[in-house]
Formats: sequence, C-alpha cells, structure tokens
Amino acid sequence: MERGIAQVLYNFGPGNLFDYSSKGVTMRVTRWETEEVAGVDQARIADIVGGRVTGFRNSDAPPWNHLSELDVELFSPVVVHSEVFPTRAVCEECGYFVARDTPEGMTYTNGMCERSGCDGSLSQLDLVLVHECGHLSQISSYPCEAHGYEDVRLNRGSADDLTSWSFECGICGVRTGIPQGYCSGCNEFITSPTALSAGSVYYPQTVDVVDIPIVGVSQDEIAFGEPWARVLMAAHLGDLDLATDGVTLEGVATNEEDMASEDLAAAREEYGLQDTGISDEQIRQMLSSSGPALQSIVDRNKDEVVPAGAAVDRAPVAFSILQQELFTFLRSTRGYEGDPEDIADMDRHPHPRAIDMYVDDPDFLEDHPQARRYRDKMKRVHIADAWVVDQFPLLNLLFGFTRATPVASHTDLRQFEHPKGKDSVLPIYADRSPSEAIILEIDRAAIVRWLVANGHLDADVAPPTDDERELKRWFLEHVDVTQTQNPFDSIDDDLTRAVYTLLHTMSHALIMTASDQCGLSTDSISELILASVPAIVIYAKNMEHFALGGMFTLFKTRTHPWIDHAVEQSRRCIYDPACRNDQHGAACHACLHLSEFSCEHFNGELDRRVLLASEDGHTGFWDL
Repeated sequence: MERGIAQVLYNFGPGNLFDYSSKGVTMRVTRWETEEVAGVDQARIADIVGGRVTGFRNSDAPPWNHLSELDVELFSPVVVHSEVFPTRAVCEECGYFVARDTPEGMTYTNGMCERSGCDGSLSQLDLVLVHECGHLSQISSYPCEAHGYEDVRLNRGSADDLTSWSFECGICGVRTGIPQGYCSGCNEFITSPTALSAGSVYYPQTVDVVDIPIVGVSQDEIAFGEPWARVLMAAHLGDLDLATDGVTLEGVATNEEDMASEDLAAAREEYGLQDTGISDEQIRQMLSSSGPALQSIVDRNKDEVVPAGAAVDRAPVAFSILQQELFTFLRSTRGYEGDPEDIADMDRHPHPRAIDMYVDDPDFLEDHPQARRYRDKMKRVHIADAWVVDQFPLLNLLFGFTRATPVASHTDLRQFEHPKGKDSVLPIYADRSPSEAIILEIDRAAIVRWLVANGHLDADVAPPTDDERELKRWFLEHVDVTQTQNPFDSIDDDLTRAVYTLLHTMSHALIMTASDQCGLSTDSISELILASVPAIVIYAKNMEHFALGGMFTLFKTRTHPWIDHAVEQSRRCIYDPACRNDQHGAACHACLHLSEFSCEHFNGELDRRVLLASEDGHTGFWDL
C-alpha cells in the first residue's frame, strides 16, 4: 500500500492497528524504516513536546520529564512494516477457538478449522485487551478441568454485550470462563476485552508546529520560555517599536546590555535631552542597534501582564504555548522586521499579504469589483483583519501514543522505540510540509460583548471595548491556553471554554464551506486556533507535497461567497432539530465535524449555537 506521510503519522504509527482490507485481516504496525529530519530547532521541539505532555499520568518520569534538545531526535517514515494481529481466530461453523503466539502460527491452518470433522472457515477474532498503561494484549482461553484445551470453543453471545461471551468445552459443554486476561505490560487483570472497532486501541499524540526559523542569531542565544514569551507579548501589545530600523524580535531577545544610570544621564546631556519627555527606555533603544535591553522588557511586561496559565502551577507550559502562538501570529502577519535580505533565500519564512493590499489596489478592484464587498463581509462575521500567507512552514509531529482512554490524567503516554536503538533518546516522527494559509484576526471587542451577552463575563469586570491594547492584554490574562492544548482533556475554565468553542466553531464553519470556493477538499484544509490572540489559521494540509494555490484563490477572489455560505450553512443541519438541541453541542458529522487530519481538537468544543441565535435565547456571535 502507498500512503502519504501525513496519513502515516495519523493512522499507521508503530503499535497501531489497521484493516488490511484486501486480505481481510487486521494488522499491527511493528516498526518503521526512517530517515533523519535535518535543519530543525530541536530545542524548540523539545520545549513544545515538553509542554504538551505535562498532563499525562507519567509526565514526571523519563523520557518525558526535563526534555532538552539532546533528548530528542526527529525522523520521517519511509517504509511501514506490519504483521497480523491479533493472532486469535474462531471457527465460523463450530466456534472452535484457535490461539497462536505468532502471525506465522496462523498461516498453516490455511484459514480452515483444525477440529476433526469440521470444515468451517476461521475468522480473525476482533477482540484485544487494552490497558491505560499503553500495552496491548491478546485474549487467552480457559481449559476444561476434564478435557483441558482439547476442544475449547468461544460462544459469542450478543454482539452488543461482550460480557455475554464465554469459553466452553466442546466435549462436555462446561463453561470454562469469559474473555479476560492480564496486561502483558504491567500484569494488571483486565476484566473486559475491547473490540477493535471501539476506537480506544490507539490514540496518536500529535501536534502541528508552525516551524518559523529564528533569523540573525543562533537558536541557543534565545532564552526560550518566559523571557522570549514576554518579548513577544510586549511586541503584541505595541510596547516594542519594531518599526525602528534594525530592531527585530531576535535582536531584543538577545540584547543583554543595559545602560547604568550614570550612562543614561551622560547620554541625555550629550544629545540635549535633559528637559524632554523621552524615557530612559527610549534612550536605551536609540543607542542600541538591537533595540531595548531584554531584562528591561521582561521586567516591564511582568508588571503589565500575568497570563492566565502562569497564575497557576503550569507557568512553564503557559509561557511555552504563548511564545508559540504569538511568534506564529506576529511573523505570519507582520513578516520579518529586519533587513529583507536576511530572509531572501529562506524557503521556510512566511510571506504575508494583508487584505488591504488587494481591496485598496485600484487595479485589483477593476479586475475583481466584488472585492469592494470584502470588508463588509468580514465585518459581518467580526473578522477584524485578514492575511494570506505564502511559505507557511508546517512541521507535523507524532511524539507518542496512549491506549484505553484519551484523557491525559488517566493514562500513560507511551514513547516509540528509537529506530537506531538509542534508549536514552526520544524519537519524534515529523513531516515537513510548506503550505499556504489564511489568518483571520477576530474582533476582540465583539468577543467581549458576546461573552457579556451570554453570561460568561460580568459587564462590571469586562475590559473597555474601545481600547485595543487593553483588550489584547485582557485576552492574555484571561484565556488559559494551558487548557486548550490536549484535545482529549476537558476545558474546565468557563471563560476559556467559551472563547475556544467560539473560535473553534467559527473555524469549522469556514473550513466546511471553503472547499466549495477553492477546489480543495475539506480533508485537505486544517486549522490552528491561536486563542491568546485571538485568531484562526486555516491552512492547506498538503497531503502529497505538491504546489497549491487554493488559499490564495479563496482569499483574493472568493471571500464574499465564502463568508455568505458559512453563515447560511451554520443555520441548519440535516439532523435538526436533534443536532441543534443536542446538550453536548449543536455539531455532528453532517454540519461541523471534520476529519482527524483537519481538526486540532478532535471535533470537541463545537456548537453552532455560539454563532447564530438559538431558541433558548442564546445570543449568536454572528448576530451581534
């Protein structure tokens, strides 16, 4: 079989099971042949993965604790090897149970029952023993006291009730036991088997990273974590003058120098600034080619912003996520702040084009008169600004898996075996796929008004909606990004859940109708929610690594029908009123659900009612 790398990462990870339909059997992936992925910032990858694993039950144990660049290596799959699993079969005629320890042991029977006098055909038993420690085990039969294993049969009771299944002796008819067993990893007894179709056999742990390279300095010069996150927060809030020639985010983050008070006084006297309103920080910036000193920016931002996640015991995780979201947003919308020649030869640095480049261009409007409606259409759904981005650098990572349950706090995160046998190094599988994206910055004031209108936020403590800087700060301080990263964990904070559900639902509504306008299937479009900004990134999921142009076509020429169709289709579902009235959210496969390739949150936290008014009096965001 041939599959794209992205499909392999999601569906064919080592240890996973899959249907080999042409042979009519289930297979287990045993190992991958791989090649190394070069040119990746391993320190940043270690930081990202380290942040993602903190909620798992074994996160304080190796290899997940204290990950550094020396502890990880990145590989890309080339060939997938697999074997028949489980190696248990049942005769369709008489129920005779066949248990083999290896796939080879299954073959000699030629698919026919071994019991004397029976010509029935064998079928693979689709039951396994799954445990939250991450191991997968097989069903074992139980012998008859009188006849041992001579003629053990499986009586398959109700298909909907596995507890009704039992082993019986085919000679005397005595019931010998039920399908149970011990975990092959931790030896804990498992009372109930799991059907392969149940979906709990394997949960891949993946993350899509926007792999924007650091420019002008080496990676180890950046103080990743809180210092870097606070530089980015300062830039996001407008506290850094990045328009000044030569001042870049990297320059600020590596400028350790800070002028002493006597040097500042001398500088004021030299330049005649004694009686002006110019601050000490502005003088430092004037005299430094790298911009203001790092520590002064960090200290000032600490006084300004206390991020929601940093107010609890997950501060390192909060700063890790914030630096990812803010760096992605700043570089993908503003571009590089320094000399354009510095990135001229980079094929992994995003090139953004704002919507204003098109709707303010008379020549473009002459060729595309419908573009005059774009701003009104965006305003209709509270999109404050928009960009289309070329060379959007994606790195899709698979760093482990879980079984039995997707809830991080209830399960162990399993690592993969290192392809070269390095037990002390964590292998992370990656797929680098340059793409194109549309970034939509959502109107912060509109979100605040919507939160107040629906009782998620008290009007007395809401931020002023006419102060953009204060709104940005408010989102940094009140949206807890540590709760949005694991798609299998619930978002406990009401306000964070409301904001994320709104952004996530809006993203799905737009993706569901984007395919009609750009020629890409919904499976080829994916999302990234930047809850701290807040913004939505919709990008082409380049499954086969060929050049695309759908996002540019959608952005430049089809924005008006795209938004119109998104609003219209969000009003209805073929399963209404059942879908609209579902207590878990008005979302299903017919209206909002996307494939596992496309959704970052596994179709959780979705509800069409947050977008458009519902009968229960809920105020829709698009109805404000």
